[in-house]
Amino acid sequence: DLDSTAPVLSGDDLPFQGDGDRTFTLHTADVIGAGGQGTVVRATDEEGRTYAAKIAYQPHAVRDRLARRTVLEYLRRLMTEHPLGEAHFRETHLMPLYATGQIRDVTPGLGESTYDVAVMPVCVDRFSHATDLSFEALRDTVIPQAAEALHLLHGQGIVHRDVKPKNLYVLDDTVALGDFGISSVLEAGRDTGATKVDRRTPGYSPHSSVVQRENDWYALGYTIWTLYNGGCHPHQALIDADDLSAVLAGKRPVAFAARAPEHQSLGDLIYGLTYAHSQGRLGYDDIQRWLADPGA
Repeated sequence: DLDSTAPVLSGDDLPFQGDGDRTFTLHTADVIGAGGQGTVVRATDEEGRTYAAKIAYQPHAVRDRLARRTVLEYLRRLMTEHPLGEAHFRETHLMPLYATGQIRDVTPGLGESTYDVAVMPVCVDRFSHATDLSFEALRDTVIPQAAEALHLLHGQGIVHRDVKPKNLYVLDDTVALGDFGISSVLEAGRDTGATKVDRRTPGYSPHSSVVQRENDWYALGYTIWTLYNGGCHPHQALIDADDLSAVLAGKRPVAFAARAPEHQSLGDLIYGLTYAHSQGRLGYDDIQRWLADPGA
């Protein structure tokens, strides 16, 4: 996707090493995609292998900059501390990061800017426009693997805050959760935290702007529903009309439409995950029970 609010880059080839032991070249003229938080460009290492590098605006608030640093440091530690090393995504289902840091880029007419950089593998964008995903693929692959990624993040006090089909990727036939641009770190001993970065995606975020683990499960619920629904959000008409008030109030303006009787339990899971009030919302343990016996 392309977004006019993304960083405008010089088009130069920029050397970058960051916190890794490899040197990369960021080809800022070769744009893979761009969104509100950053521009993704092609990168190559000294041996000519290709990667994706996200070049993102730095958060304005100190607290948000520290949160981003904490999230990226955790993801980088997985590369060395996990038994699978760089292949940790096969168990964690979190996007591997080969290097993180900052670069300076000089753009004519805009001057010099400093950006955050994260170098990651090039992945398959399987889910943002998926129209053929089966119930079995959701049950056996997408749901358990996405849930595991969120469970690990939440164990570290990290809330992703932007779970949606576009941020689920396929890497070596494995689902990997990516794009941590607005992720937040919760205060020690608390379930909520504040942030000045608020770029939530309509249709995947509850009414509350409070940062909570439960909100990631809400977003996963609508992600599952969208994927089951042939890639179309069940409330797309309301999103287009900028009128999600009924949904955010907890109503069900669109009912779950099961394609087969045995799929009805998926609707029960989705309704539980997208419950309006966070206190009663389903989560990781409930997903595990459903996976063990969807018909229960």
